[in-house]
Amino acid sequence: MATLTGLLTVIAHEGKDLIDEDVGKQDPFLELTLHKEKHKTKTHKKGGRNPKWDHGIAFNLKDLDAKEILHIQAYDEDLLKNDKLGRADIPIKVLFEQAFEKKDGSWFQLVDNENFRKIAGYVRLSIKWEGPHPSTFGAAVRPAESAESSYAAPAAAPSYAPAAAAPSHAPAPASYAPSEAPASYTPSEAPASYAKPAEASSEGPMYSILPVSPMSEAPSYVAPAPAYVAPAYVAPAYVAPVAAYVSSSVASALVGKSVTFRTHQGKYLCAEQDGRLVADRSSPREWEHFQIIGVDAKDSSRPKVNIRSHHGKYLCSDSDKAVVNRDGAREWELWSVVDQGNGTVALQDYRGKYLCVEGENNIPVNRDSAKGWEALTPEIDGKAVSAGGGGGGYSGGYGARRFALRAHTGKYLCAETDGRLVCDRDSAREWETFEVTPSSGGHVTIRSHHGKYLCSDSGDKAIVNRDGAREWEQWTVVEQGSGRVALRDYRGKYLCVERDGSIVVNRDSAREWETFSVTDM
Repeated sequence: MATLTGLLTVIAHEGKDLIDEDVGKQDPFLELTLHKEKHKTKTHKKGGRNPKWDHGIAFNLKDLDAKEILHIQAYDEDLLKNDKLGRADIPIKVLFEQAFEKKDGSWFQLVDNENFRKIAGYVRLSIKWEGPHPSTFGAAVRPAESAESSYAAPAAAPSYAPAAAAPSHAPAPASYAPSEAPASYTPSEAPASYAKPAEASSEGPMYSILPVSPMSEAPSYVAPAPAYVAPAYVAPAYVAPVAAYVSSSVASALVGKSVTFRTHQGKYLCAEQDGRLVADRSSPREWEHFQIIGVDAKDSSRPKVNIRSHHGKYLCSDSDKAVVNRDGAREWELWSVVDQGNGTVALQDYRGKYLCVEGENNIPVNRDSAKGWEALTPEIDGKAVSAGGGGGGYSGGYGARRFALRAHTGKYLCAETDGRLVCDRDSAREWETFEVTPSSGGHVTIRSHHGKYLCSDSGDKAIVNRDGAREWEQWTVVEQGSGRVALRDYRGKYLCVERDGSIVVNRDSAREWETFSVTDM
């Protein structure tokens, strides 16, 4: 387990577009909580919606789990009772990835305390760290300076000479971690007339906590200069899906839409500011959205498209690599979206090679056929896409729904960050929200807000810590009437909340303690 020991100073610089409870007269301050330490910034009297603090708070860390969360609560200071303005929950690893060695820090989104789908403003944070380099505890930290682009300007027209043996598709091992990189496909010459892309900036935020520039103007996508300029864009509040998007063809349904792609590992594809394509996001925000632009849709099962990122860059198959750094779309940016069945698609480049997600930072384009690692689950507006029928509606049962489950005790099930499933919440927010997706044989998989799957583990325990869904992560939703359901595992045992709130999976039948009321989220 990665741990941190050192002195972490979090500098709260300013707020932007905060909820204003007092019509411009509010006195905002922040409360920061990490592990067992809680501190407050100074109060900006009459700070209104855009307060300034420039206040540093030091946390002396000793063997702190790198998975710990920095909790931020914004308040309006009042004489009798401080009013809550919004909150943010930032994993420490993410905080380092976004703010380490960045002079101006990064913007972090606040959400409403009562409705996490409602944006409540933004705060700009930076950090100072006295301790081991963040990479030692798993933070993907880049230097503060702009790195020279690694994409060389090619000089001649491409002539693809495949290697002696075409790369073969290696089946995914049990651990979902490829044992070695696939065979390499090397084009004999560089692509024709592609200009060297602008230098990448390291100042862009990396994670899906929505570190966007909190401005109100319409978006304006400008090729980034060496100094990063945050796009003038504010993402809309995330709306959790309650139904599946239905079309006669999954692939054709994506054309002209803003789409997110979920991998076989349960993570979302993301276009980084520096042109990399990664697959490490647990939930989709604006950097995980791609615009699918139709080019040739004669074959509805495999339309040819261009795929443009939130940053205005096109997805390109470059020397067996998937990059998102092209200002225009030509041959190398042409993709076919190929239906794979079961609501999944694969992306095939202009050479006929498939994009493959081998790991979070390893996405080659070199497969001759599409199997598990090449399958992507597309979502439109957070809703799964399924074939058959016409127009929107439920795709059957509990497909493509997010909901909360309340037990007979009146408490909600909650997936903690350490993998525990608990039942002690009085209300349902994002950590109490689960995505239920149809699987084979009438079963479903149940995925938490953190991107982990619910598993019926040995010892009759229910845990939420799996990156992929296999036999132990298969459940059956059993209707109990009056809007209540029960969850039955692969062995036929029911999940039960005991009177003291403990959770076991050992009941042969479903009665009161094994049933839950369903709330769509």
